[in-house]
Amino acid sequence: MGKGGDKGMENMKRENLSISRGIGILNRSFKQYSEGGLEPYGLTSGLYLYLLYIHYNPGCSLVELRDAMGTDKAYITRSVAKCCDLGYVRKEQRKEDGRSHCLFLTEEGEKQMEVIRDIPRAWDRTAKACLEPDEHGELVRLLNKLCKALA
Repeated sequence: MGKGGDKGMENMKRENLSISRGIGILNRSFKQYSEGGLEPYGLTSGLYLYLLYIHYNPGCSLVELRDAMGTDKAYITRSVAKCCDLGYVRKEQRKEDGRSHCLFLTEEGEKQMEVIRDIPRAWDRTAKACLEPDEHGELVRLLNKLCKALA
């Protein structure tokens, strides 16, 4: 069990894990790993997701980002301001509507994206190394099935 693990889980056999409990444990493990890797850049996992969205959707608006992330206007505004303060994002006023802005990664933001984008991939590689190749394929298939059905 990773650091900060559940003491109750130490006595529980892995075969007895429920889907929700297993996903919860993996989610905490991933979050701890990600937060540790992002901390030196002044980022959280939430800010990372915003940077990732802006990276793949340059010129998006705050409203587009808010809708994609499913959060409220005040929170997204504060988060983007933090990314701007860190030098990772720049806001440009829209020509057609001076009340809204387009969001872009700065040169520094693009540079850091190349580094931080590998953090989740590294966790995936660690998790994948615990599985046989056929187990990995089956896990991915089943996760996709659950996501389609429940998300």
